Amino acid sequence: MQITLISSCVDRFDGVKEGLESKGVEVFSSHTPMTEKVACWGWRKGEEYLKKGHDVLVFERSYLGDRHHCTSIAWNGLNGHGDFKLGKVSDPKINVHLTPWHDGSYIVIMGQVSGDASLKGQNMTRQYEEWAKEAKRIYNMPVFFRPHPNTQRGNFKPDIPHIEGSLQDVLDDCHLVMCYNSNSSVDAVINGVPCITFDRGSMAYEVTGHEVRDRITPSRKEWLYKLTHCQWTPQEIANGDYVERMFCK
Repeated sequence: MQITLISSCVDRFDGVKEGLESKGVEVFSSHTPMTEKVACWGWRKGEEYLKKGHDVLVFERSYLGDRHHCTSIAWNGLNGHGDFKLGKVSDPKINVHLTPWHDGSYIVIMGQVSGDASLKGQNMTRQYEEWAKEAKRIYNMPVFFRPHPNTQRGNFKPDIPHIEGSLQDVLDDCHLVMCYNSNSSVDAVINGVPCITFDRGSMAYEVTGHEVRDRITPSRKEWLYKLTHCQWTPQEIANGDYVERMFCK
């Protein structure tokens, strides 16, 4: 088995090359693909290589806990569009507490960063406003917009009242979260807040509704177990612990 490790990926992870090689993978480090299989950080480059006919192992931010500490690893897609080679999962890889589903007094639309690869070039401002109008009609309660906290790269500015406070503060009395495919959908579901997601790229897609009126409260245990197996610690990456599953299934 051979793979080109794009240099930006090498720079982010100590030992990633050694981890792959320890499991029998022949690794080429380069700025450009030299093999059919390519490993890279982020989907912007990943999508470019996929369109050129490569199989792409995408390293990206994780979903649970400190998202800058662990890393998700999937083939040929970003987040829910990727293949994590999970198979059947019967136990969690890490322990995460699920808060019981609860009601709240308002609805929150979670903003995403303008230009983020997960949005596929869409300008979401008008979409947010349409969701807010429909949600207010259906649920008859206040609807707020929470801008993405990463303001350095710009943000959308829909004509919706903003809500302030930490994500946890916002979720505590929230009746419903709505987003395109933001990781806040994962936070909402774990914290017992029903969620609407509109794109399969959301890692909470299978336990959320997909139309504004679809406020659902499904069983979450199996979904959470699978999600814990989608991310890896720096030590696991350096050890190549993910290689057998990602390359052999």
